[in-house]
Amino acid sequence: MIVPVMLDGQEFPAIIDTGATSSTLRMDIALGSYDLKMGTEDTPESGVLNGDKDLKTYTHIFKTLAFGDISVRNAHMTIIPDVMKRNGDASQQVGNRARLVRDELVGPPILIGMNVLRQLHIYMAFGERKLYISPASPAQPAASAAPAAPEPASATAR
Repeated sequence: MIVPVMLDGQEFPAIIDTGATSSTLRMDIALGSYDLKMGTEDTPESGVLNGDKDLKTYTHIFKTLAFGDISVRNAHMTIIPDVMKRNGDASQQVGNRARLVRDELVGPPILIGMNVLRQLHIYMAFGERKLYISPASPAQPAASAAPAAPEPASATAR
């Protein structure tokens, strides 16, 4: 399911994947939208993608990942290179011989994995094309504030 999310104030479409242990951000977006420098102290190298030593992955902690009114603070994201087109069709596009068929293949900007999903209660209403989200555990109220129940957020699926 594709849902709109806000990552540190910028909106992107994201895929929810309960089979993924970690959440990912495409490297071209990390470089272009957030001006991150791979291999620095706040974006250290964390491994390789699919065992390929040429496909290095990095980690970065973003301040917030928001689904409507529900935010996850300190969202850990694995930054991965976009390799969707790597083994794609290398023939020329019809109508534009300067481009290859595989040039149109692009991985999802953000994939939301279980490291984020385990902090949320999610109900997918496919018939309504809506996603209902609430925190898995309510936020702790401040000592002087009265406790309030969180309002569930809803996002329209695309």
